Amino acid sequence: MELSSKGQTDYYLAIVGLIVCVLFWVLNHYVGRSMYIEISPIALTFWRLVIAMSWCVLVGWRGLLKHKVTISQYKWFLARQAFLGFVVFNCLAYLAAHTTTVVNLNLVNAMTPILIFSLSVVWLGIIPKRMEWLGLGLAFAGFIIVITVGEPLRILNMDLNPGDLWMFVAVFSWSIYSVLHKRSSCRLPLGTSLLVQIIMAVLIMIPLYLVDFFLNGGFQITPKITLALTYVGIFPSVVSIYLWNHGVNVLGPNLTSMFLYLAPIFAAVIGVVLLGETLAWYHFAGEILIVAGFYFAIFHMSRSSQPKANG
Repeated sequence: MELSSKGQTDYYLAIVGLIVCVLFWVLNHYVGRSMYIEISPIALTFWRLVIAMSWCVLVGWRGLLKHKVTISQYKWFLARQAFLGFVVFNCLAYLAAHTTTVVNLNLVNAMTPILIFSLSVVWLGIIPKRMEWLGLGLAFAGFIIVITVGEPLRILNMDLNPGDLWMFVAVFSWSIYSVLHKRSSCRLPLGTSLLVQIIMAVLIMIPLYLVDFFLNGGFQITPKITLALTYVGIFPSVVSIYLWNHGVNVLGPNLTSMFLYLAPIFAAVIGVVLLGETLAWYHFAGEILIVAGFYFAIFHMSRSSQPKANG
């Protein structure tokens, strides 16, 4: 069964949206790391969400009134999504960055598509075909080549840190968030659903932030902190997650998760443009494998796991 013309348009727009989504998340990594010394993971997550909430309320408050009955009906699902996708993932990812290496973080993060593929089998009944597993394997191999600078065997000599465990819990939480989003019968518009989740995440974070404030104190507000918080509060927190959830709706969680393997390619390009770094052979080798993986996953994706667009 072929996709309609509108379905094809939604399909390719979702692909473009996910590319932008991952780019914003990569930039978030650079911006976030610049604040790690000046602001705690709890405070960074809290104020990031407060800024996201303020912006979303400004543009989407009418949706809260229009869909208040549906919001009430699915309040526990939305609260669970807020906890998994906004509170657990962000707090633990920022905490992990304090206690492990960038390479380790990327390696653990590479488990996300594998976890999502596995959870999709259990909860959605999606059984990936051989070409999809091949695509995942090629993209994963390309990812590993890039982040290990062309020496995959370095993985065997890597030390495990407490941050690696925090990051694994974070990506597992995000994987559950992504699969539950597709599994849910909640039919709120994406923007309204996102706004409700952010509001609930802020409410969950308030007691955590107060404890953190009394234990660790606050932080100094500077132009650098203000600009950084504004960026992480709008683009990674709102725009990227909206595009991610739209991708899950249109492409399904499996294919959507594979776009995370574009992160090291974007990081390499940013390094060249902003930091004056140079590209090496392993960047090109990894990119070839990642692109090949996407080819098999996108153009040979089985009809059974190619969801219709929700609009």
